[in-house]
Amino acid sequence: LVNMTSAALDFLNKKSGDKGFFLMVEGGRIDHANHYALATRALTETIAMDRAVEEILSKVDLDETLVIVTADHSHTLSVGGYPGRAANITGVVKGDNGWVMKADDGQPFSILGYANGPGFRNCR
Repeated sequence: LVNMTSAALDFLNKKSGDKGFFLMVEGGRIDHANHYALATRALTETIAMDRAVEEILSKVDLDETLVIVTADHSHTLSVGGYPGRAANITGVVKGDNGWVMKADDGQPFSILGYANGPGFRNCR
């Protein structure tokens, strides 16, 4: 995403002269990942979008440019349990002392989860 964003900015800057331009960059894979309960992928795609925004901010004059970052909707990706500060957010709920939080069935559960929607149904 950052490479496409950078190339688009370079192209539009060259072609627009002093007329200006509009560029929309969408991190749509964040949404795709959430629809399929792929929390780690959703976070990875969010980082990619963040890097694309950083690229934009490094290439434009903020006195002359309006940059808007928004979302058209959200998902119910949530953080559960009491993970330690050193816990891998993509893993199971584990304390810094090695303690593992378990569900009523005795199984450990993931830190990230979905509360409803297709992602929730796919996790069962």
